[in-house]
Amino acid sequence: MRKITELKEKQEIALGILLYLDEVCRKLAEEAGVERIVEEVPEGVEVTMREQKDGTRYVFVQNFNREAVEVKLPIERYPVWQGTYDGTIGSWKTIVLKGR
Repeated sequence: MRKITELKEKQEIALGILLYLDEVCRKLAEEAGVERIVEEVPEGVEVTMREQKDGTRYVFVQNFNREAVEVKLPIERYPVWQGTYDGTIGSWKTIVLKGR
């Protein structure tokens, strides 16, 4: 029982550290002017952006999960350029958004 209690305490400490580091990273990104394109990114999903010299931005949203995931994309600002989006992204699919 003692080992279980110790393990739970270590997990709580680790979670606290992760939450603290997440907040520090968010503040640093905000201070550096990093734009958050997608507010909530589900586990297994990656969002990256490339900007061309003319100011055109391409946002790549990739789902690396075995199942479709629900994610809110900023399609008002960055319309879907490639792929299919209905509020979800299919398993192992990529959606490309394009905007300025």
